[in-house]
Amino acid sequence: MNNKSVKIQQVVMTVLSVAFLVGVGYYGNKNNHQEGEEPTEVADIEKVADHHIEEQVAENEVLAEETKEETAEVLAPSVLLLNSKYHTYTREYVAKVKMKYNTPVKETLEGRVVSVLAKEGQLVSDGQVMYEIEVGNLQVSKKEKDRELSEYKSLKKDIERAENKMQKLARKDTVAFLKQRQLVDDMRKDLKALNESINGGDSKYTRYSIKAEREGIVRNLSVKVGDMLSANDKNTLYSLVGYDVYFDVPTSELPQWKRGLSTDNANTVVSSFEGTAGQRIAFKLNFKGDSEIVFIDRSAQVLENLRFKEDGSIDNKIILSIVYKDVIEIPMSAISTDAEGKQDITVVNTAGEDVKKSINPIRKYASYVLVSDSTLEGVSIRNNK
Repeated sequence: MNNKSVKIQQVVMTVLSVAFLVGVGYYGNKNNHQEGEEPTEVADIEKVADHHIEEQVAENEVLAEETKEETAEVLAPSVLLLNSKYHTYTREYVAKVKMKYNTPVKETLEGRVVSVLAKEGQLVSDGQVMYEIEVGNLQVSKKEKDRELSEYKSLKKDIERAENKMQKLARKDTVAFLKQRQLVDDMRKDLKALNESINGGDSKYTRYSIKAEREGIVRNLSVKVGDMLSANDKNTLYSLVGYDVYFDVPTSELPQWKRGLSTDNANTVVSSFEGTAGQRIAFKLNFKGDSEIVFIDRSAQVLENLRFKEDGSIDNKIILSIVYKDVIEIPMSAISTDAEGKQDITVVNTAGEDVKKSINPIRKYASYVLVSDSTLEGVSIRNNK
């Protein structure tokens, strides 16, 4: 039983009660007149009863009006004004990795490591310097030592002349003075290097830069500064590993991303790779035919942010988002579907008439659909709920 029925029963019971009180008052008043008593209480009761009846009548009128309004709301569909907006749809995919190669690197020279330029997990290119070693040569010849000594003496004289010129320029030309001072500083550095070479003894060391043989991620890097390396050592100093990163897209979802990437579409697709710290690394989304396997760019940021599990898989995500521009949300309650599955809405034209219009949703959700139709901007439609 609803609230309206309860209120009606209350009104009926109240009216019956008041009628009973009026009857009792009337006969009681008649008897009191016969006995000579004053009818004050009966009159008061009659006034209260009349007032209560007036209140109930007013309440019944209000209740009736409310019932009419609610019935009208149920029977008459509401009118909805359509306006375009931006809408973003985001989908996450599991990133996968495939190892292309794993190349171990061993030393072929004998010497001492003086610098290590590569780092574990770094992507290096083909020919990039990995580390440097110093290799000792055989006894330095007397002829080579005499040449260095002669060069040293000549350079000292050149520096003296350059310093004298620099002092004269200091009083005349500031720009020329600065250039001359830079020249003197460079000559002093060359003199220092010659002096170290002459006083280094009868043996010399040559520095070699060891370069990467191919592109790859540096793995298991064990070489350190100060290590003495032996030629043809069997131990691996590091490995260069090549990876391909990809993800799978279900066939049902492939068309929406391709449609978003087409040049004649106003929508925008944003693709990103989730790094080890949760950061978004943008990459260019490329589809090859109708393949469900999508490979992403092998950039340094992507390959250096692979988060590996113990089984060799990675724990990264691919995030794709499409921004629908100037689309209209239409509630499902305003859409009618015929036997063939075609959908339409009821448009209220400027004359107040209802006109059926077909729609072609670009995306469907549980409670509404998205429609890309500029003719619906600012249009009123019937909403059945």
